Amino acid sequence: MLSRFSDALQTAADVLAPPPTRLEDFEYHWKMVLNFYRNYDEKTKVHIEDTRVPHHLHQMLQLIVDEEKEQNDGTVGPCLESIIQRSISLLDVLVALASVDRPPGARAMALSLATALLRRTRRPCINSAHVYRPLQRMLVQCNESPASPTEKEEVELLLTLCGLVRKETGLANIFTTPFVEDKASLLSIPKDIQTLIPIKKKLHTPKKNPLFEVNMTPSPMKTVSIVRINKDDNCQQSNSSGDDHESCKSQKTVNEDNDKFLLIDLLLSYLNSADNQVVLRACEGIMIVSSLPEDDIANLVTSSPACETIIDKLVNKYRAIPSDVDPNDVDHLNITWAYVAQDFGDKSYNRFHGYRELTSFFSWLDYVDTLMKECHPTISSHLARIFRCHFLDAVPEAASGAVLSSALLAKCLRVLDASDLIQ
Repeated sequence: MLSRFSDALQTAADVLAPPPTRLEDFEYHWKMVLNFYRNYDEKTKVHIEDTRVPHHLHQMLQLIVDEEKEQNDGTVGPCLESIIQRSISLLDVLVALASVDRPPGARAMALSLATALLRRTRRPCINSAHVYRPLQRMLVQCNESPASPTEKEEVELLLTLCGLVRKETGLANIFTTPFVEDKASLLSIPKDIQTLIPIKKKLHTPKKNPLFEVNMTPSPMKTVSIVRINKDDNCQQSNSSGDDHESCKSQKTVNEDNDKFLLIDLLLSYLNSADNQVVLRACEGIMIVSSLPEDDIANLVTSSPACETIIDKLVNKYRAIPSDVDPNDVDHLNITWAYVAQDFGDKSYNRFHGYRELTSFFSWLDYVDTLMKECHPTISSHLARIFRCHFLDAVPEAASGAVLSSALLAKCLRVLDASDLIQ
């Protein structure tokens, strides 16, 4: 009886004041985030998880996901549309939070939320300028310093973007340096967000970020594309169509010589992380990008230091093997490239002398072998040349014992499957 009375009251209330729409809920949570930062006091030293900001932001994400489930015709719902049209500057706020980490923990939360938005929505509309420009800014902020406490969140964002590029290769154009008109434009945050979340200007550019290694020309940006949308319009899509033949000879793409694929360059910088899980995720991202079927992307990868970095890492791991390792122990190893991340959590774990060094070397060798089998033929050929030049030619010099050297080389030949490496 009481429940019926409550239902009747609720029905009457809904008639007098209908429940808010999904967009109104979306705007409410957005206003709560803005109100927090309008009243934020730096002296409080509160952690982001002790505030209501994560709750409101995750509610906004859930509203977008729920809205998309109802859009059976493939149209964009009002919540996501408000982000695309920038009437609600959610992505710009995430970029600002990732930059200032205010309050503490906001950077990791912002990176994770951006990743979740891209993963949980079927159509993230990444080709919209109000979506991809904030993502470009966020990529610039990734890996600004080595051993960052947010390495895991950064590499997960990169891996997610790699997955989106694999689904729609035309998105690769967004992550090449020609699409950065100038540094000031890329690094700028909208004034209304800067007023709300002040960002201190840095006196120096990030040392490790490959974006800042590019010498931008002062001339207006040309229309360029590393992935040709229409093969019949190759001449219109490229700003150097007359030099395509020469470009292929030098293993350059249809773009300028200083063009870079930011995803691959940033992923490479995580290969030296002390966290093996971060290294593993970076390896996955590199494999995704390298396996894309487009020739122009493959040429861009071979023009990057990717192959040299991967093989040089193999050489360094080989040279780290102790010279007094028992050659008989080499044959007992049977590992894959993901093995290190599982076994090296316990730093005191050591089956025999040199076990960690041998495991590290052969797991990386297996990664090179797997990459060779999965990547684009252009990358495979280039990687094989670097392998022979940097590794095979350096092996006799690196090994101090002939017996150990022979055992290692014999083991290498047995475990390698990629035809380009064996030949």
